[in-house]
Amino acid sequence: REIAAARGPRRLREILVGDGTGTILMTLWGDQGEGIEDGDILNIENGYITLYRGSMRLSVGRYGSLNILVGEEFPEVNMDNNMSEKRYEGYKRRYKRRY
Repeated sequence: REIAAARGPRRLREILVGDGTGTILMTLWGDQGEGIEDGDILNIENGYITLYRGSMRLSVGRYGSLNILVGEEFPEVNMDNNMSEKRYEGYKRRYKRRY
């Protein structure tokens, strides 16, 4: 989907990724993850978790990388533990006033 941003529209995609421990929604911006198809095995480096409206999301950001692995076997994915379906209380930032 397209998102209206201050610098113009941006493309946003969300995909469900997982391993033997569980699954989580992954947010992809712009051309990130171009060519990913259902069932592909991904190598994610320097990914990080954020909370969006109380739900966990996995992101790669500009310092991480996302690669599709070809010819790799992957064990069964645990679909029963979806971390994005759980609700979490977010960290509230406290801003210091500067005078």
